[in-house]
Amino acid sequence: MVKRLKGAGKVIFAYTEGLCLSAAYRIGCTADKVFARETALIGSIGAIAELPSVDYRVFSLIQENLRKYVLQWRTQEFIAHVASCRAESLGVSKEALARIVRGTEARAFDGERAKDLNLIDEIGTLDTTIAEMKSTLECPDIKVFYREHPHA
Repeated sequence: MVKRLKGAGKVIFAYTEGLCLSAAYRIGCTADKVFARETALIGSIGAIAELPSVDYRVFSLIQENLRKYVLQWRTQEFIAHVASCRAESLGVSKEALARIVRGTEARAFDGERAKDLNLIDEIGTLDTTIAEMKSTLECPDIKVFYREHPHA
């Protein structure tokens, strides 16, 4: 969906104040600008749940090798996705950013460290994100509607 919106020329902003890990970061990093509170946790790039294991003696070695291959492939694909999404907006090469992301070893970082690693663009609140969005889009009178989390 995000790719379709970007393909239609829409500018996408992402904001997190809590957890933006693994699959959530995979979605969020496709935004043109990523904002986070300094206390948010961002990252966990390459942390992929393992495939279920079936214990058949004949197939166990093949299965183990296949499982390792699939997990390695998925991790590399995830890293390439992040580098591809973030490199252009940061003005760095995909290769350089992929090396940085690979070095995070699937860890999660607070907002400040995530910004240092170029995983996000800015530290801020929802209000700062909305203000930046209004400024970028040159629409100071834009109204933003969002739904409060029902358990907040």
